[in-house]
Amino acid sequence: MNDTTKSACFAESMFRAQFELSVDELRQSGRHDLADLMQKRWYSIFYNDPRHTLKKGKLYLIGLNPGGADNCDYNTGKANMAEWWEHKEKREGKPYSAYYEGEWSQRLDAGQSPHQKNVRRLLHHLWNDVSKETATRYTFAANLCFFRTPNSKMLKQYPTWNKLLEYCWTYHERFLSIVQPEIIICNGYTEGLSSFWQMRRKLDQGSTTQCETINSVRKVKWFHTKLNDCDEPRTLVVGIPHLSRPCASIEDILAAVDRVIER
Repeated sequence: MNDTTKSACFAESMFRAQFELSVDELRQSGRHDLADLMQKRWYSIFYNDPRHTLKKGKLYLIGLNPGGADNCDYNTGKANMAEWWEHKEKREGKPYSAYYEGEWSQRLDAGQSPHQKNVRRLLHHLWNDVSKETATRYTFAANLCFFRTPNSKMLKQYPTWNKLLEYCWTYHERFLSIVQPEIIICNGYTEGLSSFWQMRRKLDQGSTTQCETINSVRKVKWFHTKLNDCDEPRTLVVGIPHLSRPCASIEDILAAVDRVIER
């Protein structure tokens, strides 16, 4: 097992323990209904196989938290995630990516939801010099918060949702130190509850958050940060409209991101 696989498996096993602790805390506080929901929803850390993405790379894609309906059971009980990733890669002949293999719609085949297609377009555009599959499968991608809820606003139903975010941030600090991205792409920028807002809270070191207009209702937000004392050049943090319902064409979003990068 190489260092990347060890790091990914260690993160998964440690978070599993924290997840189970969070469920127990809800039960002890008398919220058995929420404890049951949390346990059923389970959690998800990586969108792409971390054996291939948890290493120095150009991009770091981050959403707020993974979705999933209340009637879906995500608790697979997989104790060895390395074996799961290896099995997927052997079966598909390529590293697993939820943006291709994930079934995100009951009405569409795997990988065919507008959200998945938009993510693939974005990553391919930003990589520029590789195929769409390579750009997607080899970009580190995760959510700021690993706990599943049907939608991001439902995170707040958990009394300790801010504590849950803090749990997960400790892992991102480690992931960011490994990937050392040139650009962090935040999928969603809504004030208060989005990956961009939370990343700004953690990483903004006094620089002004700036905006690039996409259309009359949407924009791209951005700021620069230093991930460590030796970080040169600075890392660009970009917040885009959530790609599930962007209210703007993907072409216009990409054009606005290009303008930000060129500044």
